[in-house]
Amino acid sequence: MTTVSATTRAVKLPTAATGKVVSIHNDAATAVKVYPQTGGRINAASTNAVGTQTIAQNKGNIYIAQDATRWRVVAGA
Repeated sequence: MTTVSATTRAVKLPTAATGKVVSIHNDAATAVKVYPQTGGRINAASTNAVGTQTIAQNKGNIYIAQDATRWRVVAGA
């Protein structure tokens, strides 16, 4: 991310597939929320929910698909 204009902005992960890896780094001045694809979930969050997946300014996370609907997160520093 290079431009996030408001805290209501978000990105959506691609459709999960076992072993798929996605890295997101936020270079913007505002935090960005990360959502799963429709029908998916991130960590223990509810289906279709952002849960606690907000990436702060100058931070990044790695998302690893556990199966066809669930993403696990390696949170960056």
